[in-house]
Amino acid sequence: MFYNKFLERFDKCIYDDYDKLNASLIKKYDIAIPSEISEIVKKREGEPIILNEEDICQFIDFVGNLDIRSLVKQDTISIKKKFEDIQISIK
Repeated sequence: MFYNKFLERFDKCIYDDYDKLNASLIKKYDIAIPSEISEIVKKREGEPIILNEEDICQFIDFVGNLDIRSLVKQDTISIKKKFEDIQISIK
């Protein structure tokens, strides 16, 4: 959903952007990183190039508030409309 709907362009620097946003997102959403994957969750300094924290948080909040059980029962048109209603423009 993220790549298909909200991301206007893809570049491999997006992975660096994830690393640059990880620390603030982990803190904001109080995420506990399991020890089994802690070595691969990278945190880098610097400003992201493609992603920005506000848009990512809006996307996370939107998806976090979806009732997945009801989406499974809805038709595709209803689901598509919900995704079209969110105003995120990630460049």
